Amino acid sequence: MAERRVRGRGTEVGGPGAQTVTTALAIAATLVVVLIRMRARPDTNWPLFYYLLLIGYHASSPGRLNQYFVYLGAICTMLQRFEFMPPRLLKVLWGLEMIALAYVTFALTQLLITMI
Repeated sequence: MAERRVRGRGTEVGGPGAQTVTTALAIAATLVVVLIRMRARPDTNWPLFYYLLLIGYHASSPGRLNQYFVYLGAICTMLQRFEFMPPRLLKVLWGLEMIALAYVTFALTQLLITMI
């Protein structure tokens, strides 16, 4: 029996594809990291795990995210873990990371809309 596909959607009949679900989870994880960054201390480990997964997502589907923003956020997260940095530099790094997270949220949301 041949598989039926819905025209224009690219997913099988019966539910969303794996890439759509993964993209939705990446958006949710990005928003959670934004909340963690706003409420927790700079040396929290969760953003490091997030960027590890985001880099894996980026490697599995190249061209969907701008690699400079992904790596900018990861580098800012790693640099914020140093305790000897002046507070002004920490705020600059925090701002750069928020710009990177805003881009990732926007790009993934735009990608999700085109997938649906």
